[in-house]
Amino acid sequence: MSGFGNKFSEEYNKIYTSGRRSGMSNEDVFKKALNVYKTNHKTMFAHVRALEVMRTAPK
Repeated sequence: MSGFGNKFSEEYNKIYTSGRRSGMSNEDVFKKALNVYKTNHKTMFAHVRALEVMRTAPK
């Protein structure tokens, strides 16, 4: 992934570390990060499927 992946990761990490509310699942954080990314960059994050594969595939 390119710089777009890094930008999404920054959004995700901000929410995960400081914007996460009690009871939020990782999926909730992911969805919120997608919404924040869309708001900040005026476009949807195009590599959602790649992130899903990386997140769920065996290491």
